[in-house]
Amino acid sequence: MAISESASLKDKFLQGMSCAAATVNVVTTNGPAGKSGLTVSAMMSVSADTEKPTVLIAVHEKSSGAQPIRDNGVFAINVLSDTQSNVSDTFAGRFDLKGTEKFECGGWSTAVTGAPLLDGAVVSFDCSIIDVRQVGTHYLITGEVEHISLASSGNALVYVSRSYSKTTPLARIGNSKSIGKADDRAVKIACLNSAGPMFLPEILQHVGHTPSAAAVEIFEGDQQEVTDALIDGDVDISIMYDLNLPTGIAKACSRELKPHVLLPAGHGLATAKSVSLSQLAEEDFILLDTSLSTSFFLSVFKRLNIEPKIAMRSRSMEMVRSLVGRGFGYSMLVSKPYSSFTHDGKQVAAVPLSGDIPAVRLACATRPESAKNPMIHEVMEFVGKMM
Repeated sequence: MAISESASLKDKFLQGMSCAAATVNVVTTNGPAGKSGLTVSAMMSVSADTEKPTVLIAVHEKSSGAQPIRDNGVFAINVLSDTQSNVSDTFAGRFDLKGTEKFECGGWSTAVTGAPLLDGAVVSFDCSIIDVRQVGTHYLITGEVEHISLASSGNALVYVSRSYSKTTPLARIGNSKSIGKADDRAVKIACLNSAGPMFLPEILQHVGHTPSAAAVEIFEGDQQEVTDALIDGDVDISIMYDLNLPTGIAKACSRELKPHVLLPAGHGLATAKSVSLSQLAEEDFILLDTSLSTSFFLSVFKRLNIEPKIAMRSRSMEMVRSLVGRGFGYSMLVSKPYSSFTHDGKQVAAVPLSGDIPAVRLACATRPESAKNPMIHEVMEFVGKMM
Protein backbone atom coordinates (compact mmCIF):
# COMPACT_ATOMS: atom_id res chain seq x y z
CA MET A 1 0.00 0.00 0.00
CA ALA A 2 3.04 2.26 0.48
CA ILE A 3 3.53 4.86 -2.22
CA SER A 4 6.40 7.27 -2.73
CA GLU A 5 5.99 10.82 -1.48
CA SER A 6 7.25 11.95 -4.88
CA ALA A 7 4.40 10.17 -6.67
CA SER A 8 2.01 12.32 -8.67
CA LEU A 9 -1.25 13.55 -7.20
CA LYS A 10 -3.11 11.26 -9.63
CA ASP A 11 -1.15 8.18 -8.50
CA LYS A 12 -1.73 9.03 -4.85
CA PHE A 13 -5.43 9.55 -5.59
CA LEU A 14 -5.74 6.16 -7.33
CA GLN A 15 -3.86 4.45 -4.50
CA GLY A 16 -6.01 6.17 -1.91
CA MET A 17 -9.27 5.31 -3.66
CA SER A 18 -8.23 1.65 -3.83
CA CYS A 19 -8.57 1.64 -0.03
CA ALA A 20 -12.23 2.68 -0.22
CA ALA A 21 -14.43 -0.40 -0.40
CA ALA A 22 -17.32 -0.20 -2.88
CA THR A 23 -20.02 -2.57 -4.01
CA VAL A 24 -19.52 -4.17 -7.42
CA ASN A 25 -22.39 -3.34 -9.78
CA VAL A 26 -23.34 -4.27 -13.30
CA VAL A 27 -25.20 -1.43 -15.01
CA THR A 28 -27.44 -2.56 -17.88
CA THR A 29 -29.67 -0.89 -20.46
CA ASN A 30 -31.97 -1.88 -23.30
CA GLY A 31 -34.00 0.07 -25.83
CA PRO A 32 -33.71 1.60 -29.31
CA ALA A 33 -29.91 1.80 -28.98
CA GLY A 34 -29.68 -1.90 -28.12
CA LYS A 35 -28.84 -4.00 -25.08
CA SER A 36 -25.58 -3.30 -23.27
CA GLY A 37 -23.94 -3.55 -19.86
CA LEU A 38 -20.76 -2.78 -17.97
CA THR A 39 -19.23 -3.23 -14.53
CA VAL A 40 -18.97 -0.13 -12.34
CA SER A 41 -18.06 0.60 -8.74
CA ALA A 42 -18.92 4.32 -8.92
CA MET A 43 -22.55 4.22 -7.80
CA MET A 44 -24.25 6.13 -5.01
CA SER A 45 -27.64 7.17 -3.70
CA VAL A 46 -28.52 10.84 -4.18
CA SER A 47 -31.79 11.28 -2.34
CA ALA A 48 -34.67 9.26 -0.96
CA ASP A 49 -36.75 12.37 -0.29
CA THR A 50 -37.53 13.35 -3.87
CA GLU A 51 -40.80 12.28 -5.50
CA LYS A 52 -38.96 9.14 -6.56
CA PRO A 53 -35.59 8.07 -5.09
CA THR A 54 -32.58 9.14 -7.13
CA VAL A 55 -29.21 7.46 -7.74
CA LEU A 56 -26.05 8.38 -9.63
CA ILE A 57 -23.53 6.37 -11.63
CA ALA A 58 -20.23 7.40 -13.23
CA VAL A 59 -19.49 5.84 -16.64
CA HIS A 60 -16.33 6.37 -18.68
CA GLU A 61 -17.01 8.18 -21.95
CA LYS A 62 -15.21 5.49 -23.98
CA SER A 63 -16.94 2.48 -22.40
CA SER A 64 -19.11 0.41 -24.71
CA GLY A 65 -22.18 1.03 -22.56
CA ALA A 66 -21.93 4.81 -22.24
CA GLN A 67 -23.71 5.77 -25.45
CA PRO A 68 -26.46 3.08 -25.31
CA ILE A 69 -27.32 4.12 -21.73
CA ARG A 70 -27.62 7.77 -22.76
CA ASP A 71 -29.56 7.02 -25.96
CA ASN A 72 -31.96 4.57 -24.33
CA GLY A 73 -32.62 6.94 -21.44
CA VAL A 74 -32.86 4.07 -18.96
CA PHE A 75 -30.53 1.87 -16.92
CA ALA A 76 -30.55 -0.69 -14.12
CA ILE A 77 -28.00 -0.93 -11.33
CA ASN A 78 -27.56 -4.59 -10.36
CA VAL A 79 -25.63 -4.87 -7.07
CA LEU A 80 -23.82 -8.20 -7.34
CA SER A 81 -23.87 -10.85 -4.64
CA ASP A 82 -20.62 -12.33 -3.36
CA THR A 83 -21.19 -15.40 -5.57
CA GLN A 84 -21.26 -13.34 -8.79
CA SER A 85 -17.65 -12.23 -9.30
CA ASN A 86 -17.74 -14.06 -12.63
CA VAL A 87 -20.57 -11.73 -13.75
CA SER A 88 -18.41 -8.75 -12.82
CA ASP A 89 -15.46 -10.17 -14.77
CA THR A 90 -17.69 -10.82 -17.77
CA PHE A 91 -19.05 -7.29 -17.98
CA ALA A 92 -15.62 -5.85 -17.23
CA GLY A 93 -14.44 -7.44 -20.49
CA ARG A 94 -12.11 -10.07 -19.03
CA PHE A 95 -13.50 -12.98 -21.06
CA ASP A 96 -13.35 -11.50 -24.57
CA LEU A 97 -17.12 -11.63 -24.99
CA LYS A 98 -18.76 -9.07 -27.24
CA GLY A 99 -22.08 -7.25 -27.05
CA THR A 100 -25.02 -9.32 -25.90
CA GLU A 101 -22.83 -12.43 -25.46
CA LYS A 102 -22.01 -11.05 -22.00
CA PHE A 103 -25.59 -11.58 -20.87
CA GLU A 104 -25.20 -15.36 -21.17
CA CYS A 105 -23.40 -15.40 -17.80
CA GLY A 106 -26.66 -15.13 -15.85
CA GLY A 107 -30.45 -15.08 -15.90
CA TRP A 108 -32.33 -11.83 -16.50
CA SER A 109 -35.77 -10.27 -16.21
CA THR A 110 -37.29 -6.81 -16.73
CA ALA A 111 -39.61 -4.59 -14.71
CA VAL A 112 -40.61 -1.05 -15.72
CA THR A 113 -38.00 0.47 -18.04
CA GLY A 114 -36.97 -2.68 -19.91
CA ALA A 115 -33.39 -2.57 -18.60
CA PRO A 116 -32.18 -6.11 -17.72
CA LEU A 117 -32.37 -7.07 -14.03
CA LEU A 118 -29.92 -9.79 -12.94
CA ASP A 119 -31.24 -12.90 -11.22
CA GLY A 120 -29.54 -13.38 -7.85
CA ALA A 121 -28.37 -9.79 -7.48
CA VAL A 122 -28.59 -8.45 -3.91
CA VAL A 123 -30.71 -5.59 -5.24
CA SER A 124 -31.54 -4.12 -8.64
CA PHE A 125 -32.59 -0.49 -9.17
CA ASP A 126 -34.57 0.08 -12.39
CA CYS A 127 -34.10 3.73 -13.40
CA SER A 128 -35.04 6.43 -15.90
CA ILE A 129 -32.40 9.05 -16.66
CA ILE A 130 -33.17 12.59 -15.47
CA ASP A 131 -29.75 14.22 -15.88
CA VAL A 132 -26.43 13.63 -17.69
CA ARG A 133 -23.35 15.79 -17.36
CA GLN A 134 -19.70 15.19 -18.16
CA VAL A 135 -16.85 15.69 -15.70
CA GLY A 136 -13.43 14.90 -17.12
CA THR A 137 -13.50 11.49 -18.78
CA HIS A 138 -16.76 10.37 -17.14
CA TYR A 139 -20.46 10.92 -17.59
CA LEU A 140 -22.29 11.48 -14.31
CA ILE A 141 -25.72 9.98 -14.94
CA THR A 142 -28.53 10.60 -12.47
CA GLY A 143 -31.49 8.25 -12.52
CA GLU A 144 -34.94 8.29 -11.00
CA VAL A 145 -35.76 4.88 -9.50
CA GLU A 146 -38.90 3.37 -11.03
CA HIS A 147 -38.68 -0.11 -9.49
CA ILE A 148 -36.58 -1.97 -6.91
CA SER A 149 -36.01 -5.73 -6.87
CA LEU A 150 -34.66 -6.95 -3.52
CA ALA A 151 -33.24 -10.43 -2.89
CA SER A 152 -34.48 -12.27 0.19
CA SER A 153 -30.91 -13.06 1.27
CA GLY A 154 -27.29 -12.70 0.21
CA ASN A 155 -24.23 -10.54 0.81
CA ALA A 156 -22.86 -7.92 -1.54
CA LEU A 157 -19.67 -8.37 -3.53
CA VAL A 158 -17.26 -5.54 -2.78
CA TYR A 159 -14.05 -4.31 -4.38
CA VAL A 160 -11.19 -3.03 -2.23
CA SER A 161 -7.38 -3.01 -2.51
CA ARG A 162 -7.81 -3.96 -6.17
CA SER A 163 -9.42 -7.32 -5.42
CA TYR A 164 -12.86 -8.79 -4.71
CA SER A 165 -14.03 -9.19 -1.15
CA LYS A 166 -17.31 -9.66 0.66
CA THR A 167 -19.22 -8.24 3.60
CA THR A 168 -18.81 -10.37 6.72
CA PRO A 169 -20.15 -9.65 10.22
CA LEU A 170 -17.35 -8.79 12.65
CA ALA A 171 -18.64 -11.38 15.10
CA ARG A 172 -18.39 -14.19 12.53
CA ILE A 173 -16.59 -16.56 14.94
CA GLY A 174 -19.48 -16.29 17.36
CA ASN A 175 -21.29 -18.81 15.15
CA SER A 176 -18.44 -21.32 15.17
CA LYS A 177 -18.94 -24.95 16.11
CA SER A 178 -17.40 -25.88 19.48
CA ILE A 179 -16.06 -29.29 20.42
CA GLY A 180 -15.29 -29.76 24.10
CA LYS A 181 -15.53 -27.31 26.95
CA ALA A 182 -14.37 -23.85 25.97
CA ASP A 183 -11.52 -22.48 28.10
CA ASP A 184 -8.38 -20.43 27.64
CA ARG A 185 -6.70 -23.44 26.01
CA ALA A 186 -9.22 -23.58 23.18
CA VAL A 187 -7.67 -23.89 19.73
CA LYS A 188 -9.66 -22.04 17.05
CA ILE A 189 -9.33 -23.38 13.51
CA ALA A 190 -10.74 -21.90 10.29
CA CYS A 191 -10.90 -23.96 7.10
CA LEU A 192 -12.16 -23.54 3.56
CA ASN A 193 -15.67 -24.94 3.12
CA SER A 194 -14.51 -27.29 0.37
CA ALA A 195 -11.52 -28.59 2.37
CA GLY A 196 -13.20 -28.84 5.77
CA PRO A 197 -14.48 -32.42 5.37
CA MET A 198 -10.97 -33.52 4.34
CA PHE A 199 -9.20 -32.15 7.41
CA LEU A 200 -11.36 -31.00 10.31
CA PRO A 201 -12.84 -34.31 11.55
CA GLU A 202 -9.39 -35.96 11.71
CA ILE A 203 -7.90 -32.89 13.44
CA LEU A 204 -10.71 -32.92 16.02
CA GLN A 205 -10.23 -36.62 16.63
CA HIS A 206 -6.48 -36.20 17.05
CA VAL A 207 -6.76 -33.27 19.46
CA GLY A 208 -9.34 -35.12 21.54
CA HIS A 209 -6.94 -38.01 22.11
CA THR A 210 -3.89 -35.99 23.10
CA PRO A 211 -2.80 -35.82 26.76
CA SER A 212 -3.20 -32.04 26.71
CA ALA A 213 -6.60 -32.19 25.03
CA ALA A 214 -8.24 -28.80 24.86
CA ALA A 215 -11.45 -27.40 23.47
CA VAL A 216 -11.47 -26.89 19.72
CA GLU A 217 -13.60 -24.34 17.92
CA ILE A 218 -13.92 -24.64 14.16
CA PHE A 219 -15.08 -22.14 11.57
CA GLU A 220 -15.76 -22.79 7.88
CA GLY A 221 -15.79 -20.09 5.21
CA ASP A 222 -14.43 -18.99 1.86
CA GLN A 223 -10.88 -17.79 1.22
CA GLN A 224 -11.53 -14.21 2.27
CA GLU A 225 -13.34 -15.21 5.46
CA VAL A 226 -10.73 -17.67 6.71
CA THR A 227 -7.93 -15.24 5.82
CA ASP A 228 -9.60 -12.32 7.61
CA ALA A 229 -10.35 -14.50 10.62
CA LEU A 230 -6.65 -15.31 10.98
CA ILE A 231 -5.45 -11.73 10.42
CA ASP A 232 -7.96 -10.35 12.93
CA GLY A 233 -6.98 -12.89 15.57
CA ASP A 234 -10.38 -14.58 15.65
CA VAL A 235 -8.75 -17.95 14.95
CA ASP A 236 -5.33 -19.46 15.64
CA ILE A 237 -4.98 -21.59 12.51
CA SER A 238 -6.37 -21.29 8.99
CA ILE A 239 -6.36 -23.93 6.27
CA MET A 240 -6.75 -22.00 3.03
CA TYR A 241 -5.49 -21.58 -0.51
CA ASP A 242 -1.80 -20.75 -0.69
CA LEU A 243 -2.56 -17.63 -2.68
CA ASN A 244 -1.30 -14.12 -1.93
CA LEU A 245 -1.02 -14.78 1.79
CA PRO A 246 -0.72 -11.50 3.72
CA THR A 247 2.54 -10.45 5.32
CA GLY A 248 2.82 -11.41 8.95
CA ILE A 249 1.24 -14.83 8.38
CA ALA A 250 3.43 -17.87 9.06
CA LYS A 251 2.86 -20.75 6.62
CA ALA A 252 3.70 -24.07 8.24
CA CYS A 253 3.03 -26.41 5.35
CA SER A 254 1.24 -26.70 2.03
CA ARG A 255 -0.20 -29.33 -0.26
CA GLU A 256 -0.58 -29.31 -4.04
CA LEU A 257 -3.95 -30.24 -5.50
CA LYS A 258 -4.33 -30.95 -9.22
CA PRO A 259 -7.62 -30.01 -10.88
CA HIS A 260 -9.47 -32.94 -12.42
CA VAL A 261 -12.47 -33.50 -14.65
CA LEU A 262 -15.53 -35.08 -13.07
CA LEU A 263 -17.59 -37.29 -15.40
CA PRO A 264 -20.60 -39.59 -15.08
CA ALA A 265 -19.41 -43.18 -14.61
CA GLY A 266 -20.92 -44.17 -17.97
CA HIS A 267 -19.24 -41.40 -19.97
CA GLY A 268 -17.06 -42.47 -22.87
CA LEU A 269 -13.99 -40.85 -21.29
CA ALA A 270 -14.63 -42.01 -17.72
CA THR A 271 -11.98 -44.75 -17.95
CA ALA A 272 -9.40 -42.67 -19.83
CA LYS A 273 -5.98 -42.13 -18.25
CA SER A 274 -6.41 -38.39 -18.84
CA VAL A 275 -8.69 -36.02 -20.68
CA SER A 276 -8.27 -32.54 -22.18
CA LEU A 277 -10.87 -29.80 -21.80
CA SER A 278 -10.96 -29.46 -25.59
CA GLN A 279 -12.43 -32.97 -25.77
CA LEU A 280 -15.37 -31.77 -23.66
CA ALA A 281 -15.78 -28.28 -25.12
CA GLU A 282 -19.12 -29.09 -26.78
CA GLU A 283 -20.62 -30.71 -23.66
CA ASP A 284 -22.53 -29.01 -20.85
CA PHE A 285 -20.41 -27.78 -17.94
CA ILE A 286 -21.54 -27.77 -14.29
CA LEU A 287 -19.76 -24.91 -12.48
CA LEU A 288 -18.83 -24.92 -8.79
CA ASP A 289 -19.86 -21.30 -8.36
CA THR A 290 -17.94 -19.87 -5.42
CA SER A 291 -16.00 -16.65 -5.86
CA LEU A 292 -12.44 -18.01 -5.98
CA SER A 293 -13.36 -21.34 -7.60
CA THR A 294 -15.33 -19.61 -10.34
CA SER A 295 -12.46 -17.28 -11.18
CA PHE A 296 -9.92 -20.12 -11.19
CA PHE A 297 -11.93 -22.55 -13.33
CA LEU A 298 -12.90 -19.91 -15.88
CA SER A 299 -9.27 -18.75 -16.07
CA VAL A 300 -8.24 -22.31 -16.98
CA PHE A 301 -10.72 -22.33 -19.87
CA LYS A 302 -9.61 -18.88 -21.00
CA ARG A 303 -5.96 -19.96 -20.90
CA LEU A 304 -6.84 -22.72 -23.36
CA ASN A 305 -9.04 -20.44 -25.50
CA ILE A 306 -12.10 -22.58 -24.74
CA GLU A 307 -15.54 -21.17 -23.97
CA PRO A 308 -17.33 -23.54 -21.54
CA LYS A 309 -21.01 -24.23 -22.10
CA ILE A 310 -22.16 -23.46 -18.56
CA ALA A 311 -25.43 -25.33 -18.11
CA MET A 312 -25.83 -25.20 -14.32
CA ARG A 313 -24.15 -23.62 -11.30
CA SER A 314 -24.06 -24.53 -7.63
CA ARG A 315 -22.16 -23.34 -4.57
CA SER A 316 -22.19 -26.87 -3.17
CA MET A 317 -19.53 -29.33 -4.31
CA GLU A 318 -21.81 -32.27 -3.47
CA MET A 319 -24.60 -30.77 -5.57
CA VAL A 320 -22.17 -30.44 -8.48
CA ARG A 321 -21.11 -34.08 -8.04
CA SER A 322 -24.73 -35.26 -7.93
CA LEU A 323 -25.64 -33.29 -11.07
CA VAL A 324 -22.69 -34.84 -12.88
CA GLY A 325 -23.65 -38.28 -11.59
CA ARG A 326 -27.12 -37.81 -13.07
CA GLY A 327 -25.64 -37.01 -16.47
CA PHE A 328 -26.37 -33.27 -16.64
CA GLY A 329 -22.82 -32.53 -17.73
CA TYR A 330 -19.20 -32.63 -16.62
CA SER A 331 -17.35 -30.49 -14.10
CA MET A 332 -13.87 -29.48 -13.04
CA LEU A 333 -12.95 -29.76 -9.36
CA VAL A 334 -9.89 -29.59 -7.15
CA SER A 335 -10.96 -31.47 -4.00
CA LYS A 336 -11.45 -35.18 -4.55
CA PRO A 337 -13.52 -37.24 -2.06
CA TYR A 338 -12.38 -40.81 -1.42
CA SER A 339 -15.72 -42.22 -2.58
CA SER A 340 -16.77 -42.22 -6.22
CA PHE A 341 -20.45 -42.27 -5.21
CA THR A 342 -22.59 -39.15 -4.94
CA HIS A 343 -25.05 -38.29 -2.17
CA ASP A 344 -27.90 -39.79 -4.17
CA GLY A 345 -26.07 -43.03 -4.96
CA LYS A 346 -24.83 -42.39 -8.51
CA GLN A 347 -21.23 -43.01 -9.50
CA VAL A 348 -18.79 -40.48 -10.94
CA ALA A 349 -15.26 -40.70 -12.27
CA ALA A 350 -12.44 -38.25 -11.49
CA VAL A 351 -10.14 -38.18 -14.52
CA PRO A 352 -6.79 -36.31 -14.52
CA LEU A 353 -6.57 -33.32 -16.84
CA SER A 354 -3.98 -33.39 -19.59
CA GLY A 355 -2.10 -30.34 -20.79
CA ASP A 356 -0.54 -27.42 -18.97
CA ILE A 357 -3.10 -26.99 -16.19
CA PRO A 358 -2.05 -24.96 -13.12
CA ALA A 359 -2.20 -26.65 -9.75
CA VAL A 360 -3.79 -25.24 -6.60
CA ARG A 361 -2.01 -25.30 -3.25
CA LEU A 362 -3.58 -25.50 0.20
CA ALA A 363 -1.68 -23.96 3.10
CA CYS A 364 -1.88 -24.32 6.85
CA ALA A 365 -1.01 -20.97 8.39
CA THR A 366 -0.96 -19.14 11.69
CA ARG A 367 0.31 -15.91 13.20
CA PRO A 368 3.91 -16.04 14.47
CA GLU A 369 2.86 -15.28 18.04
CA SER A 370 0.27 -18.10 18.00
CA ALA A 371 2.87 -20.63 16.82
CA LYS A 372 4.57 -20.27 20.22
CA ASN A 373 1.55 -21.79 21.94
CA PRO A 374 2.39 -25.51 22.56
CA MET A 375 -1.13 -26.74 21.77
CA ILE A 376 -1.36 -24.72 18.56
CA HIS A 377 2.12 -25.86 17.58
CA GLU A 378 1.11 -29.49 18.12
CA VAL A 379 -1.99 -29.09 15.93
CA MET A 380 0.07 -27.40 13.21
CA GLU A 381 2.53 -30.29 13.23
CA PHE A 382 -0.29 -32.81 12.91
CA VAL A 383 -1.83 -30.92 9.99
CA GLY A 384 1.60 -30.88 8.36
CA LYS A 385 1.71 -34.68 8.50
CA MET A 386 -1.80 -34.88 7.02
CA MET A 387 -0.77 -32.70 4.09
